[in-house]
Amino acid sequence: MARSYKRITMSLDREVLKSLENYANDRKINSLSAAAENILRKGLGVGKVRQAVIMAGGQAKRLRPFTYEFPKPLMPLQGKAIIEHSFALLKKYGVEEVIIALGYLADKMKEALGDGSRYGLKFIYVEEKSPLGTAGSLILAKKYLTGPFFLVWADVLIDIDLDDLAHYHRQNRAIGTMALATVDDITDLGVIELQGGLIKKFIEKPDPKNTTSHLINAGLVLFELSVFDFLPKRVKAVSIEREVYPQIVAKNKLAGYPFQGAWFDTGTPDRYERALKKWHIK
Repeated sequence: MARSYKRITMSLDREVLKSLENYANDRKINSLSAAAENILRKGLGVGKVRQAVIMAGGQAKRLRPFTYEFPKPLMPLQGKAIIEHSFALLKKYGVEEVIIALGYLADKMKEALGDGSRYGLKFIYVEEKSPLGTAGSLILAKKYLTGPFFLVWADVLIDIDLDDLAHYHRQNRAIGTMALATVDDITDLGVIELQGGLIKKFIEKPDPKNTTSHLINAGLVLFELSVFDFLPKRVKAVSIEREVYPQIVAKNKLAGYPFQGAWFDTGTPDRYERALKKWHIK
């Protein structure tokens, strides 16, 4: 749906205007009117993304033997389960309902997390009976989604302004906007080649010798419901990284949002240990 606008004229105190200019410059917003709209949206709660899907069904084979009987999203990290850090981030930015896609050790996840009330959220669980891949799990969540939603991987820790990401997403009129972190070691990560605000190439776990990019998929994406136009109508095993992202890139509708906040992957023993030592809680 096209957005409609009405032009208004207003006078600002010089100090307020200077603060608005600084806000726009810090966030690389290209006009003061767009910066003012962003601030108003935040303050008034307009356009908030109210739903999220968290992918939490993997077997975490790289963390065995710890994950033979214990789901990785529940592994402790600085006084919380890993997945609880995602709940805190989503709640902070106005998300109210979280659909958790489960598979491996699903009953233990549901028993531990409950209905979401202790986190100030509402949880809905969808469960794959056999491995469906990342996109297959998303198809299970489709019937519960009513508008734009965040898609989050349960094994990442990310410090990001989701309101700014949503504003950037609207500016680019994208189907999806992926949070992008910069890392030194791209081993086993999804690497991004960015042109302007749009992703031009998505390379899932490339040989480090074959790319010079150090921008990686940070495991958080804002999607419009139109993403389901690129997914099968029936539930089946599909990889969002290998089969869906490339289709959206081909339509020039997958934006990339580089951010400067902390980011940690917890998918291997070494990375989990690093997160234990260095992740900070605001």
